[in-house]
Amino acid sequence: MASVPVLIGTVVAVGLALGIGVGCRSKSCASSTPTPVTTRELVRSTTSGVQDTRLVVARDAAAWGELWAAHSRLQLPAAPAPSVDFGAEMVVAYFAGSKPTGGFDVSIDAVERTPEGLVVRATATKPAADAMLVQMLTSPMHAVAVPRCEGEPTLALAEAP
Repeated sequence: MASVPVLIGTVVAVGLALGIGVGCRSKSCASSTPTPVTTRELVRSTTSGVQDTRLVVARDAAAWGELWAAHSRLQLPAAPAPSVDFGAEMVVAYFAGSKPTGGFDVSIDAVERTPEGLVVRATATKPAADAMLVQMLTSPMHAVAVPRCEGEPTLALAEAP
């Protein structure tokens, strides 16, 4: 039979291991200095079913499934959602909203941890005034997977002609 000090040591070690594991899963998005975050492209489209402008984070399969259903509602048949490991990743998506013609686009160029939290740097592109365009409603979007962290990201949006 194990002695009381050994049992206490084992309980403390297991508790620390569990605490460290929980700490890793709930990692803050903030960093003392700006630090680039690795991104993995999931989807980029000019015809999303999401018609409003918004930055969205999905941290679990249910939220991703709901977001994917809203995005792909105009596609028949709808493509399956890209795979995401929600134990290690989360989805960051930017929807640029409904646009009157083709020629509009959006891209998530970089994601970084800053002292204020996660910053998503994106560029919205609009067509040149004299461009020949397809005459249809479009709704550009871009979604990437990034390492999982806690906190709401902010959007730093640049506009390109």
